Amino acid sequence: MGKAGKYIVAFALLWGMFPAAGAEWKLVGDTAELKSPVVFSPVSDNANRFEYVGPMVEDLFKVTDGTTQYIQECGSNNPLGDSIPLHEADPDERGMSIRYADKTDVYRLTLTVDGEEKSLKAERIELPKNLYIIGGPFNREIQFWKFQDAKQLVPDTQYPYIFYYKGVMRYNDEGDECGSFMFIPHLTWDDKYHPALTGDCPIADKIGQPLDMRLNGEDNKWSIASDRSGDGYYEIKVDLLHMTMTVEKFEPDLIEDPFPLSVFAAGAAMPCGWDNSHPMVLDPIADGVYRWQGEVQGGDFKFLRRRGTWERCYVATTRDEPVHPGEEHDVVYEYNSFVEGNDYKFTVAATDPCIITLDLNRMKMRVDTEETIGGSGIAPVEELGGLTWYAWNHTLSLHTTTAVALQTHIFALDGRLVAQRNFVGSTDITLARGCYVVVLRDEKGLNYANLKVLVR
Repeated sequence: MGKAGKYIVAFALLWGMFPAAGAEWKLVGDTAELKSPVVFSPVSDNANRFEYVGPMVEDLFKVTDGTTQYIQECGSNNPLGDSIPLHEADPDERGMSIRYADKTDVYRLTLTVDGEEKSLKAERIELPKNLYIIGGPFNREIQFWKFQDAKQLVPDTQYPYIFYYKGVMRYNDEGDECGSFMFIPHLTWDDKYHPALTGDCPIADKIGQPLDMRLNGEDNKWSIASDRSGDGYYEIKVDLLHMTMTVEKFEPDLIEDPFPLSVFAAGAAMPCGWDNSHPMVLDPIADGVYRWQGEVQGGDFKFLRRRGTWERCYVATTRDEPVHPGEEHDVVYEYNSFVEGNDYKFTVAATDPCIITLDLNRMKMRVDTEETIGGSGIAPVEELGGLTWYAWNHTLSLHTTTAVALQTHIFALDGRLVAQRNFVGSTDITLARGCYVVVLRDEKGLNYANLKVLVR
């Protein structure tokens, strides 16, 4: 059986083969893709109508009740868009075809049987190709939700309308709507998927239950608890065809004081200056360890726990503390340096490309240049056309400065696929030590970059 045939069989099984009064209506064809019949299901509120929802191929097909085969009466043999009358087919007559049908698309075929009169209509169901989860658990801003913090869901390999999020969610003590989240098909606010009820929908006691959702309407959300009992690892399934969201798996992971998702740097020494709305992002490379690479200039800087605020900072222990490459410096956390504590900055003297590493496990910071990286055990950061990557401590970190959705495939040198990931912005992939070929493609399947990476 061909690959497309497997798609069709799976969709037929998914929708069920409900017994119809009298005939069982099917699509049949001569190709491998259609030799496993596509079965229509009766529409419960109309005894004369039958439906199939799923993928289609462009090959010729006929409608049959198990005894007689039917094709279009005259004119176009493409039932897409218009309902076309059917008549009993002669053995030598060709069948119908949905032109340019793509098995990654979803179609609704409606068969109407009213006595001797029969007709068929096909509709392409427009469903998003991508889906993102956004909200408080992912928010790195002191206020408002930012698209750059949204996480892209992974599409199901068989059903193009099903998406999965697999990862950690925690109640966010800082920011807006700290435990709430929803889904968006694009990185805009034009369309949003919400719970299909009034008010927010806690998910703690609904594990495994398909929860109805809707597109747009009241701006309510799903939510995890403020007592942190909902913190942990989640596997979430979103079905855009049946409009349901299901938490398929939840493993609690209660951490009293979890590390922030990211840390930011701002100051006269940084490319962003003192703009706390667009600071430089230090990406996590290990639990509580963050890194940034770029060119600094003479001036001061400090670290922000959240974008958009001068509170909640990591600062130096002395005023205008000079930083020399390769040396570690103590870091202290100040919740509100304007009220109490210090607002001491680190200072660098020269313009230089460097790597800044902040370790909140040890509350240490260091700046390294090419001369000091070799003896520090720090992996160099590499850059190509807006893509930054580095490999360190069994982890490959990828980062882009754009909102382009990328698909990553990682191969061992013998050609084996060892990992794959879809991401927007940045991602970390755990790998064994070794050399890998990394292939990145954009949403359209076009080649974005090919890399050879050594993971240590």
